[in-house]
Amino acid sequence: MNQTLSTAEQRLLWMLVANSGEAFNDVLKPEKSARDSLLRARLIEMEKRSKDPGKSKRLVIHLRLTDAGWAWCNQDMAWQKPRGKAEHFLNSLLQRLKVLFERQGTAASLADFINNSAPAASPPPTGRTPEGSLDGRIRAACLELGGGKEAVRVRIADLRQRLGDVPNEVLTERIRELSRRQELTLFTLDDPRDIKPADESAAIHSSTGVPQHILYFGGIAS
Repeated sequence: MNQTLSTAEQRLLWMLVANSGEAFNDVLKPEKSARDSLLRARLIEMEKRSKDPGKSKRLVIHLRLTDAGWAWCNQDMAWQKPRGKAEHFLNSLLQRLKVLFERQGTAASLADFINNSAPAASPPPTGRTPEGSLDGRIRAACLELGGGKEAVRVRIADLRQRLGDVPNEVLTERIRELSRRQELTLFTLDDPRDIKPADESAAIHSSTGVPQHILYFGGIAS
């Protein structure tokens, strides 16, 4: 994790961070050698996607930070060997953010900060969660997995698979926040025979270390 990255590699990682962890290659325009090096290091992932699935079938390169990529950026929050005014400025800003994270608990990690600081285009017309936000996507996925109903048991493993483009740690923090707001309830599968390997790896652990494998969005059916 303490590997030294080139300037071009660091630049690509931080550009992805600034874009909530993912972006199209032609938007970022990274150096191919830096991109390939980060792919080999498994700090980023690459796939082909359509920019407009509803209108075009043309696939282009899409890049995404892996959990390891988020962790690399989060560990020191520093620009290694900064050159020029812009890199020195970014390094100073990152160090201040690191101190902020250490002093308060509302943003426990870089991923949490980025996820919760995206500017809203406009306030939602009602108190309901906008479907385009991550909270809205979680709700929509739970409804799909629950057959269109709330208060239905949903396996966290299935939810992670449905939202496969969201980094695990980001999704975990949003689920915990929704639980704190009592918009969903987390539970443990009590029967060991019902716990699959996927459930174990996808589990969200409570503050006491208890693995929670399922959730009920919107309450529990009576």
